[in-house]
Amino acid sequence: MLLKTRSKEGTIFWVRKVLRLSSLVSGAIALASLPVLAGELLPKDTFEQSPIPSPIASPEENLPESHQVDPSSKPALALKTPLQLHQGMPLQGKPWSTRSVDLRPQAKPASEAIVEVATASKAPVLMGQGTPNHSDAANAVRNESVPNGTLTAQAASPFNSDVAQERWQFLVEPYLFVPFDVKADITVRGRKASLEAGLGELFELDRIFAASLRLEARKNRLGFIVDGSYLSVGKDGNLDVTIPAAALRPYGINTDVNLNAGVSANVHQGVLDLAVFYRVIDQSLGRNPGSNPYPRLTAEPILGVRLNWLGQEIDVGSIRIGGINIPNQDVKLSAFFAEPMLGFRAGLELSDRWGVGIRADVSGFNINADRDFTWNLLIGTQYRLSSKVALQLAYRFTKFEYQDGKGTDRLGLDLRQQGLWLGAVFSF
Repeated sequence: MLLKTRSKEGTIFWVRKVLRLSSLVSGAIALASLPVLAGELLPKDTFEQSPIPSPIASPEENLPESHQVDPSSKPALALKTPLQLHQGMPLQGKPWSTRSVDLRPQAKPASEAIVEVATASKAPVLMGQGTPNHSDAANAVRNESVPNGTLTAQAASPFNSDVAQERWQFLVEPYLFVPFDVKADITVRGRKASLEAGLGELFELDRIFAASLRLEARKNRLGFIVDGSYLSVGKDGNLDVTIPAAALRPYGINTDVNLNAGVSANVHQGVLDLAVFYRVIDQSLGRNPGSNPYPRLTAEPILGVRLNWLGQEIDVGSIRIGGINIPNQDVKLSAFFAEPMLGFRAGLELSDRWGVGIRADVSGFNINADRDFTWNLLIGTQYRLSSKVALQLAYRFTKFEYQDGKGTDRLGLDLRQQGLWLGAVFSF
């Protein structure tokens, strides 16, 4: 009985041993067969082709622009192999991805760089500066906040730009001359009268009218000038007058007579200048002309012709000389003549708004008459309100001398003026 019991216990013991060993072998076989089963259940290259969730959220949503993914660049950090262990497993609700992530800062997109260079090309190129620095120009354009009316160097001086010099440019300047002092000696058919007026006495003249207009056209260094002016002055009253002997001989008087009498004197003068000029100097005097062209010096000789029209009238009331009554004498005479003109002007641009200049010319050279000579001097300043409008203020001195003919055919005018020149300059 005891033997049978022990025999049964031994049998159970060995059965348990065999079962445990078979379970271990079965587990080992199952573990070994897992890769094979995975290969049969999934495509061969699933780990290479299937999207694997990325531990980093979409770059377009969570990364700054400078750290966005660049698919074309070589990855700086590849997380492909470790992430394959989580195939199909979600992370924060987003799938993983095998895409390599480059965390290095990127350069700006090519499209943006192109736009930046194109914008930089709009920066002004000053004469003599050469090729502009695009990076500096682009920075200037990006940072610009130019208020209305503020001028760039190119706008302030349109002739400084290489591009601007390739086209015709025009200038229109109506101007007014306000004399501080006027002296005029008039000779009409031998009769002579004198007019003189200061600034306060100009309004005492009975008739005064003046109109002036200057036009210029320029291309590169060559330019043309058309400058026209008209002046009309009249005075009635007791004036000093000289009557020549030739006009008194019919009354038995053989000498010139000077007296103060009631006289009406009128002077009309029209002048038209047609000239050409050439810019011989256009030079920046600054230490760094590339960034600041001021001060800038310009100089231009002028050559042309001056057309003059002169019309004068003297009306002497009836007078009594030595007991002889001389009736009213109303005489008038006019002349038209052309004369060569030489001139010169120079300017100094101090800034994009302020400039100073000088202009002088002479004409006549006694070619058309016994005495024919004119000269003008203008010294002043200019202030630019905008790229197309400027104001000009100057001091002007002018002298005109003309004498021709003899006796009762003599015509002459000696006119001297000095005063204020006011002008508005419009350019386009």
